[in-house]
Amino acid sequence: MKNFVRLTFIGDIMCQKEQSLAALARHGTYRYDEAFAPIRHLFVKSDYVIGNLETPLASEKHGYSTESFRFNTPESFLDALKLAGVNFVSTANNHILDRGVEGIVETLHCLDHHGMDHSGSYLNSDDSEKIFIKDFGDIKLALLSFTYGTNSEFYGDPLSEAEQWRVDLLRKQPAKKTSRTGSPTLKSRLQRWLPLRVKIALSALIGKTQRRVPQFIADNAPPDEIDSQANLRFIERARAKIIRAKEIADVVIILPHIGGQYNPAPGEYSKWTMQWIAGLGVDVIVANHPHVPLRCELFPNGALGAYSLGNFCFNPSDGCIIPGQFADYGIVLHLEISKDTRKISSASFQIVKTIVESDGFAVVHSLADLIRRETNPLERQMLVIENEVLVNRFCGGSATVMPQDEYRLSLTK
Repeated sequence: MKNFVRLTFIGDIMCQKEQSLAALARHGTYRYDEAFAPIRHLFVKSDYVIGNLETPLASEKHGYSTESFRFNTPESFLDALKLAGVNFVSTANNHILDRGVEGIVETLHCLDHHGMDHSGSYLNSDDSEKIFIKDFGDIKLALLSFTYGTNSEFYGDPLSEAEQWRVDLLRKQPAKKTSRTGSPTLKSRLQRWLPLRVKIALSALIGKTQRRVPQFIADNAPPDEIDSQANLRFIERARAKIIRAKEIADVVIILPHIGGQYNPAPGEYSKWTMQWIAGLGVDVIVANHPHVPLRCELFPNGALGAYSLGNFCFNPSDGCIIPGQFADYGIVLHLEISKDTRKISSASFQIVKTIVESDGFAVVHSLADLIRRETNPLERQMLVIENEVLVNRFCGGSATVMPQDEYRLSLTK
């Protein structure tokens, strides 16, 4: 019998409108199993696979995704994740309110119905005070998820004061900004009454061109607001939950949703948040939201922290892309927790890449497998170069890297 529990962490789990359109065209129904078929073997040794679900699962009555930044996905997507081997999803992220409070409720009911573990948003205030514990017999893990926001500044759906327990927040939710796009477009007006499948097709046709974003997107809070009085009560609530988790679990894992999107390094808010969480004595911190892989580091108390694992699955046809920032890549992080010491005894990682097939359907592959199969010398060379960049970025190194299936991660500074 092995003397450790193997945990696997994956990045942002995306399902954009293009993916649903392609699934519908391919099968005549919303079926996503093939998206993860090539990487199921990465999870075979894992006891528990943990990711961030970057979409509500709020049923067809709320309308599936037709916009680029506001999501809702068929529950069959969850079937595909479970088949791939995913066991737990964080629901504290900036998209959890994309279909309002009803969307949260339906998402959580859907996750429970499918037997998928989750944390970060809640059906009632009593649940919001509970700590999610995964008991492996010899080891009890606590998993807590927190988010910097819920896109309330864009969509005008902030949680009311009386319902802010529904999502584990780290900051006060901003008021709605002036419309992102000005007056309603023809596309948005048509989407109000067109049938669902026509909505998706129209959205894909009009929005087919890959978008570019500014070369820098600011972190979630300016430096002078990071721990401001307005945010203090959210910080203190998160602190209290983390301290309670430490009292009842052997290993405490925190999953913060933070960071400037598509930036090559963490901003001040991300660094402050990671250091603050590590200072509370947790064991593992795995952040997401930047949508590109960022560095992993050991904090002074021994906590292992990853600033972003990038996108686990993602359709580059609809993504906000900054060239050279690798939004189509993700890190798969494996940690072995010793049953004797309740500490990390081994850490390693693999790299995955999303490839859009000829019909527009995005499929996740192991980068090592792609390199092995590539017969075009120039294409293979590019994959090898990108592999080296990503390994060094995640490890904080500058070494020559030969392609391999899995890389060891040092647990000493």
